[in-house]
Amino acid sequence: QIGGEKTLAGEWVMNNNGFPNKKVKMPEEFGVVIYKGKPKNDYLLEIEEILAASKDLVELINQDAGDYKSKHPVFGFLNAQEWFRNLEMHTRHHLIQMAELEALAAHV
Repeated sequence: QIGGEKTLAGEWVMNNNGFPNKKVKMPEEFGVVIYKGKPKNDYLLEIEEILAASKDLVELINQDAGDYKSKHPVFGFLNAQEWFRNLEMHTRHHLIQMAELEALAAHV
């Protein structure tokens, strides 16, 4: 759609280039998410595929005027550049979570 506003959370995340350092519950509309683990190499291959696809999109995204937006369930309406930034911020957030879990596991 053309236009649309970010939520307060969306404004905060975009202005601070990252997620707040606190635990956040998924919105109930997502229901229960059940994750099945895969071998580490499967994840590494997926990351390589995502990076390759992302590189192909960078130029197109940078040329986008930002008028068309789609709704993020927590952050409100984001344009292509904001969605792309969110991909990096979300990945960074999960890497921080992973480091926290690894630190906890080291003390067990």
